[in-house]
Amino acid sequence: MRAIALIPMTLAVVFGVSPPKTASPLVGTWRLVSFESRDENGGQILPMGSEPVGQLMYDNAGNMSVQLMRPARTSFASADRLSGTDSEVRAAFEGYHAYFGRYAVDDQARMVTHYIDGASFPNLVGSKQVRAFAIVGNRLTLSTPPIQVGGRSVTSELVWERAEHGAAPR
Repeated sequence: MRAIALIPMTLAVVFGVSPPKTASPLVGTWRLVSFESRDENGGQILPMGSEPVGQLMYDNAGNMSVQLMRPARTSFASADRLSGTDSEVRAAFEGYHAYFGRYAVDDQARMVTHYIDGASFPNLVGSKQVRAFAIVGNRLTLSTPPIQVGGRSVTSELVWERAEHGAAPR
């Protein structure tokens, strides 16, 4: 019986596979409920409008991805995505933000760090983005430290709701 218990550990050593980690409470798929920012004077900013759309995913292997979108983005006049006018491309870029990479959680400090491998905003690639988090029921709140957006220092709070399997996007 003791030998059977050693098989998973032996396989992990031989094949370089890590034993499963303890699941983080962040693991799963989350749907965006709200995205609000405040500038240094306390002024409210709604970066993706009053009814933003988004999805955040964390897996047990330490991978993450996030996508945020202004829902009423205008379509390009052309069906060719590379033929947009300068104003069409700018509006599309400003109305959509996404990145993916790895993450690490500090449960005691209630912080999650996103290590960015790819992003719609190229300057984020290779960076780490630290977020405070709180989970209450099926809601996750992520808060940013002050960051520069549109020439202003802003802090943002994003509220997410755990997605149910098969639930249609809103």
